[in-house]
Amino acid sequence: MLTGKGFFISEIAQCQGGNLQAIAERAHQAGLSHVVVKIAEGTTPANLATALENNPIQALRKHLTQHAIQLWGWQRVFGADPVAEGRLAQQIIANQKLDGLAVVAAAEYKQPGGDANARLYMHQLRGAHPQLPIALSSYRYPSYHKDFPWEAFLTFCTYNMPLVFWVQAHNPHTQLMRSFQEFDSLRPFRPVIPVGAAFSTDIWQPTPSDVQEFLDTAQSLNLNAISFWDWDSASGELAGLWEPIQNTPWILSELPAGVVGEYITALNTHDAQAVSALYASRCVHVNAARTLAGRTAIQNWYADWFADGRSALIFELINFQGAGNVRHFKWRAAPAPDVVTASAGGFAQPHEGYLQLFQGVFYRKQHNLIPREHTTHITLIDLDNPDIDLIVTPRAGLGSTTSDFLGRYNLQLAVNGDEWLSLTDPKGLAVAEGDQYSPASPEPTVYISHNNQIQIGGSLPPNLWDAVSGSHTLVQNGLISAKILSCAKPEYCEIKAPRTAIGKTTDNQLVLVVVQGPPLDLRNALTLKELAGLFVSLGVRDAICFDGGGSSTLAVEQSGVSSVFNLPSDGRERVVANHLGVRAKKLVSDTVTPSEEGNDTFGLLNGEIVYHLAMTV
Repeated sequence: MLTGKGFFISEIAQCQGGNLQAIAERAHQAGLSHVVVKIAEGTTPANLATALENNPIQALRKHLTQHAIQLWGWQRVFGADPVAEGRLAQQIIANQKLDGLAVVAAAEYKQPGGDANARLYMHQLRGAHPQLPIALSSYRYPSYHKDFPWEAFLTFCTYNMPLVFWVQAHNPHTQLMRSFQEFDSLRPFRPVIPVGAAFSTDIWQPTPSDVQEFLDTAQSLNLNAISFWDWDSASGELAGLWEPIQNTPWILSELPAGVVGEYITALNTHDAQAVSALYASRCVHVNAARTLAGRTAIQNWYADWFADGRSALIFELINFQGAGNVRHFKWRAAPAPDVVTASAGGFAQPHEGYLQLFQGVFYRKQHNLIPREHTTHITLIDLDNPDIDLIVTPRAGLGSTTSDFLGRYNLQLAVNGDEWLSLTDPKGLAVAEGDQYSPASPEPTVYISHNNQIQIGGSLPPNLWDAVSGSHTLVQNGLISAKILSCAKPEYCEIKAPRTAIGKTTDNQLVLVVVQGPPLDLRNALTLKELAGLFVSLGVRDAICFDGGGSSTLAVEQSGVSSVFNLPSDGRERVVANHLGVRAKKLVSDTVTPSEEGNDTFGLLNGEIVYHLAMTV
């Protein structure tokens, strides 16, 4: 498993003045777990001979290995002679003893014959290196490049390393979220290791805050690793990009199988006996000050070590690598953060399987294969939370995208609203803070009182405060609507489309759902009947459908900017007439400063630790 932070190198001579030891030291200081160096441009080798070294790649590998950093190669492939490209790569990998390969492929493979050429190249490579970790580095949005042979490459790959470059923009969060969501639905799926921008153009360059946002977003997605492109450029006026990379520790979301994962798990029991049980009876534990021999001595040392303030720490794995009977890994220990729970007056426990976005607002994204491939975005809102405020688009805000609506009115979450006759005239009843700007119609309506009490459908309440309408009633009294159930019209049971819908449960939770089809067929989502069934399964009592198709949008405020969580089927947000928004309080969390870090090595025999080199930072 590739974990942690990495950097691509195009020309070794352009990095740290070509000083291989300096490259390794800089990588170590920045906490990198891998470096990806160019080995070939098509059928032409790269970085294999300079005035500094006869074999700089192999020499660099020796320097990096001293810091437990993997050395990968990358090859730009063109497909004109895929067999020759594959043979060159396999030879360099074997000769230089590389830990993995990133295959950089782009427009040439979108030409006729690209699929066959991709398979020829990958077959050639895989035939020689069946166990080698291989990654595809190509476009960030597969929906924009449907004619690229994704399946032909990814079938033979271990990882997907998309080049998520936010050139001429400063929105890495939005771009990485979209890239991840598209690849999350693409088949065959491979773990995503995004590559961020650390280079400049004549009119653009990334900022340190861009890089920090990219790092934070990747960690929020629980990704195992990331990389940046490229080291050659990240110097001079771009030298500041190293600071956020170096200062952001990479914490793994899942522990690996084997003794390293078992060790971190045992440390978190704060039980010296549980930790020492991982060691062989005849073992040694070595640090800079002393050497301990035997399991009993090691157990006693761990007991004292935990007693010295570490029994309150949570241990996390930052990165690891290993071959044969050796494992190198880095960890950190930090005070346990406070558990985030729902606000007072709301749910007693956090929702299982949901991420809490704000006080009283919970979100879950789910990829589904039944009744066909589609993705659901489900938001639960605690209407008993006194700090929740629901907003319907005012008259002055009609005719805007959902993101613009969210930003203009300082909201935390928003969805599109009703269908419309024109962008200033929704089809159904619409009211904002007592101002009715669209008359009632046969369409079902959501009525919102001054204190955020929700009524979905039914008779008109006496005092209108907020109201937004939709196209169809989906659920009534916990059952699928009779019209939907009878499939009286083709649209109920035959037309599949992206959808936005709203419901309410008996325990006063507002449920917002946005559904989308797979990235390469976004419009092929759900029928109204299938959507109604989803709401019933969520325990909703009453639900209606808002506008769908290209209008379906879920926008969420993140770090002061609007992020679209779903993939609009138009390929971009659509301007719509009105919207429904949620204003909520941010989650309060304190930054936790790591208390201790270590960079350790295990030597194993029959799965047990026979020597442990402990290098506390």
